[in-house]
Amino acid sequence: MEPVGIYASVKISKQRLDEYYRDWGDKLIDDVRCILGKKPGLQQESHGGFVDPSTDYYHNPLNKLVIRYDAATETLFYLYQLEVRDPETMEGFPSFVAFTKIAGYRDRGGVDYIAFSPSAPNFMYDTLWRVYQFTADGLSEIDVDAFPEDRQREIDELSKRYYWGPISDMFDKADRGEDVSYFQNFFPDHCLDAPLLALL
Repeated sequence: MEPVGIYASVKISKQRLDEYYRDWGDKLIDDVRCILGKKPGLQQESHGGFVDPSTDYYHNPLNKLVIRYDAATETLFYLYQLEVRDPETMEGFPSFVAFTKIAGYRDRGGVDYIAFSPSAPNFMYDTLWRVYQFTADGLSEIDVDAFPEDRQREIDELSKRYYWGPISDMFDKADRGEDVSYFQNFFPDHCLDAPLLALL
């Protein structure tokens, strides 16, 4: 069964993003420490992965968190690929909770979006589970049908630029017999912005 995905994009200036990372970056990537088994006090499960006693969340080693700032468009891209099957569990992951705090740092007008996909690789094709919007009033859930298609395509393009594209490229290189050992460190080294990597 394919992993699910939380997809989001937020228009934000670099200055406000730096402030957000300063205030929330540590909590934003704490799940990554759990995925990698680096957080002190984790309880390892017999079938792999770790439970964080402080949150009681199980972190599957196949989970992947991608947080990249696209400077050209002043857009923060967020993708959380998860090995779970229900929106309630997805919504409670500590990284996602910390991510929603960015609503208070937005300095651009308009609306930004978060979408819960039942299939991370098929974000554009499978019916979404939930959609949220960011406005000046904060975060609120909206009807899935109210998610603008052009904004969904924009998020999908960012996912191809920062995650699915490099993965596809790796498989193409492997098929040609080229060295793809670099990809062993793709997560987290190329999935997180430098200020976040520095906190690991």
